[in-house]
This record gives sequence, C-alpha cells and structure tokens, in this order.
Amino acid sequence: MHDIAHTKYRAIIVAFIVLFVAILILAVWPDVRRTESETEKENATILAKVMYQCRDGKSVYAVYVEGAVRLELSDLRARTLPQTVAGSGARYATLNGDFVFWNKGDTSFIQENNILTFTDCIRI
Repeated sequence: MHDIAHTKYRAIIVAFIVLFVAILILAVWPDVRRTESETEKENATILAKVMYQCRDGKSVYAVYVEGAVRLELSDLRARTLPQTVAGSGARYATLNGDFVFWNKGDTSFIQENNILTFTDCIRI
C-alpha cells in the first residue's frame, strides 16, 4: 500500500514539473500567432517619426512606414493602421473604418466610431 501511495505521489510531482516546464516554454516562446503582414510592417522601412500635441493635453506618436502608420496614443493605446484612399492628405484606418487617423502637412486628428477623439493635433 505504501508503494502505491508513493508511486501516485511521484506521478503527481512529475506531472506538475512537466506542466510548469510547458508553461515556462509558452511564456518565453515568441508569439507564433503573428501574421506575415504584421512582421513585414514591423520590419518595414521607417519613413518618419512624428510627435503630435493635441487638444486637451493629448498626444499622438506616429511612426510612418511604407503603406501604414504605427500610433502610440497618450491614453496608452497603440494601433497599426494601413493607409487607405484619401481625397486630401493621408488617411489610415481599420478595415471597418471605426478607427481613422488623418494627417495633412503638420496636422492630424483621430476619429473613433465617427467621433473626433484626438483633435487639433500639431506636429512638435
């Protein structure tokens, strides 16, 4: 009886060790869910890095790459948006258009769900 209990105890310990190692590997393993296009955007040539100061103390840090922009917002959100068709200036937007970054010259603004959330942004 003592040997059976000892064997079960060992099996439980081994299972916990295997589980711990698996969790550790997953924690440090690179994010395999990234798509090729995300990796390409990250490796794209940087065209410009611009800081915009906006109304109400907000700010936008924009990294322009070929065909896209990476945004870091003062509210700690970050987005990468593809460039889309614009009549004037540059327009970057999500596929469904719920998040849009507009840029023309030294100015920009952000529109979320058709509401202006970052306005009067000036390049500094």
